[in-house]
Amino acid sequence: AASRRRHICSRGRTSWHVEPGVNFCGDGPAANRDKHAVASARAARGRRREERRREMKYFRNALGYLLSTASLDELATRDPEACRCHHFRNGGFGMELHTFGQSIWNAKNESGSACVRVTSRWIWDPDETLFSLPRTRSCKGSQLVNWKGKAGGVKPLRRAASIQYVLSHVNRSVYDAARATSVYATMAASARPLVSVHVRWGDKYREMRLRPISDYVAGVRNVTRNTAGPVDVFLTTEDRRAVDAFREAAPNEWRVLLYEAAVADVAKPAQQARNHTNSGFHSLVSLVLAMQATKFVVTSGSNWSRLMEELCLGADLASQCEIYDTTPWRPKDWRR
Repeated sequence: AASRRRHICSRGRTSWHVEPGVNFCGDGPAANRDKHAVASARAARGRRREERRREMKYFRNALGYLLSTASLDELATRDPEACRCHHFRNGGFGMELHTFGQSIWNAKNESGSACVRVTSRWIWDPDETLFSLPRTRSCKGSQLVNWKGKAGGVKPLRRAASIQYVLSHVNRSVYDAARATSVYATMAASARPLVSVHVRWGDKYREMRLRPISDYVAGVRNVTRNTAGPVDVFLTTEDRRAVDAFREAAPNEWRVLLYEAAVADVAKPAQQARNHTNSGFHSLVSLVLAMQATKFVVTSGSNWSRLMEELCLGADLASQCEIYDTTPWRPKDWRR
C-alpha cells in the first residue's frame, strides 16, 4: 500500500514506514543498509534545521544603499575633514539614532556625500566601541549639519534606510556578546515560535499615553493566533515595573525571556546612560536578541519600537515581520 508521503511495508503482523522511492521491504543486509541510509538522511536534515535555528540574524540592511554604496569608514578615509558632522543631543537612544539618520540625509542632499562624522563623548557610546563611525572632537560652524528637515523623500523610506545604514555599522563585539548570552542559547535551542515584545513605560508618559500591559499580552495572542502550543516571548523594556507586570499577566505556558542587563534602574533611559557607561552596549545587545524574532508587539509612539519596525523592512518597503502595534492612534503618524 502507498500514501502520499510514505509507503507501508507489511510482513505478517509487522509493518513499518519507509520514505517514498526507498525500497527495503524485505530482509537481509540490503534492507538494513537502506534503513541506515534513511536514518542518516533524516539526521542530516535535523542537523541542518538546527543549524538554521542557531544562525544569528544580523541587523537588516536592505535599504542602506539609498544613502551610500560605500561604508562610513571608507568615506571617512578619503578625506575625513571634508565630511560634515553631527552633534548628538544626549537624549534617548532611539531618538538619537533617528536624528543622526536625518543628518546623514541632509548632508547627502546638500553636498552629495553621506559622510557625517559624529562627536565624541556621546553618552550612549562614550568609549567609542559600539559603532564604526568617523569621529570628531568638535562639531560647529559650517561643518555642522542640521538634524531637522525632510531630505530623503517619503518619511518611512528615509527613516528605514538611515536606521538600517547606521546599524549596519554596529561592531562585531555586540553580536558576539549577544551570542554568548543564556537568552540566545535558549532561543537557538528552542523549536517554539519567538515573539519580541517592547514595552515603553518609564518617563514616556510625558509624550504619550502609556499602554497597559494587557495590550501587550493581547498583542502576543494576536501574532500567535495561528500557532499551536507554547511560545517564547523575549521582553525588552527599560522599566522594571513592566517586567514584573508582564510576567504576572503572561500565561504559564509562555516562556518569558529577558536580558536583565538592559533593564534600567531609573525611569529616564538617558539618565541611565549618564549613570552607566555600558547602557548603550546593553541596549544594542538587547536589540540584537529582539531582532531574532519574526513576530513583534510594539508601541510605535516609541522611537525604539519604530526602530524595530524599520529594521524589518525589505528593499520593497514590505515588512518581513508580523507586527502588532499597541498604539491605536497617533496625531503625528511616523509612517506618513
